[in-house]
Amino acid sequence: MTVAHHTVESGAITELVSELQKATEYVGELITSAQAAAEHVSTQWSGDANAQFRELHAEWTQGAATMADGASRIAARASICAQNYDGVADHVKGLWG
Repeated sequence: MTVAHHTVESGAITELVSELQKATEYVGELITSAQAAAEHVSTQWSGDANAQFRELHAEWTQGAATMADGASRIAARASICAQNYDGVADHVKGLWG
């Protein structure tokens, strides 16, 4: 769809949505895997090393969850945008034949 000097490829937006959803799932898998590794390491380490590792792991987990949430929100909004662009394009085609 072309509007004034802007061209919208809703297929590209839909592809972005798919990639963001895959990224969100992958981050979830990473969080699960990292948690398992952290639990294993925690049984091996003690004292300050263990405490620092747990702190850094918690920080990483929070950051990863924030990224996944952001990607999920962007995907949801981009999906709506693609649907809206397609709807407008269909409507305009209907008006002008």
